[in-house]
Amino acid sequence: MARISDTLARQLRVAPLSSDMQLTALEHGHRLQATVSDGWPLRWWLLSHGDGVVVEQPGGLREEIGRILSNAAAQYQNF
Repeated sequence: MARISDTLARQLRVAPLSSDMQLTALEHGHRLQATVSDGWPLRWWLLSHGDGVVVEQPGGLREEIGRILSNAAAQYQNF
């Protein structure tokens, strides 16, 4: 499950991630729920959307993506 931007939600309506994908409108953005395979393609997809997606569950994936993005941001701050 993830929170996503309105822009990404529009893209996913055209090209869904899975047959059971659900988008729920929030005050800011949308909640995305879909059954997807865990692996590098998922991580690549999540990271490619930058601040347009925030993983909520599973917690381990949320921590992993957060750590990667924090490390990337630190490289820009320490440049």
